[in-house]
Amino acid sequence: MDRRFGKHITPNDKILEIWTWLWDFASYCLHRWVKEYTWIEIDEWLTDKLWKKFNNYKILCVDALDFFQNTTEKFDVIYMSHVFEHFTIEEWIVLARYICEHLAHQGTWINIMPNAWCITGCLGRYSDITHKTIYSSNSFNQVLLRAWFTKNKIHHFNMFPHGFVKKMLTKLLWKFLWVEYSSFQLLTIIKK
Repeated sequence: MDRRFGKHITPNDKILEIWTWLWDFASYCLHRWVKEYTWIEIDEWLTDKLWKKFNNYKILCVDALDFFQNTTEKFDVIYMSHVFEHFTIEEWIVLARYICEHLAHQGTWINIMPNAWCITGCLGRYSDITHKTIYSSNSFNQVLLRAWFTKNKIHHFNMFPHGFVKKMLTKLLWKFLWVEYSSFQLLTIIKK
């Protein structure tokens, strides 16, 4: 996590996490001594579990659009993991605009999602009936540009499997199949 996020997170940052089912980032921020952390989640059962595990963090059971419509708070970092694919393009343009409005000056939006450029990208799209879309770095740029972000502030990274052997096997498989290698997950860092 330090390699991916270390330069974007400081203990004094005000962080917002939106609807995630993974707790890795929150645990990482706890480890980095982040004090101001707000987590919004729409699932009451999950919210109860989060309150038990992260009782120093502000955890709200609320829809993201409702949250943004009813707050003037600005955040240094907004983090999302595997959320984008659950909404239509139109819904995401609206939410991305709210994110842009609620990022502090020089704020960072970190987004992780399935990668449509990947040969197995359709697995990301059709592995869950609640998935409505899947994006490549190109199509995600189109959404971000319509949501008022500037292209030179958007940086995409392929997230490779963990471990040397997994990385090498995956790259060899892709090379053997004669396709351009793209990882299953796409990490995007967007600066305001």
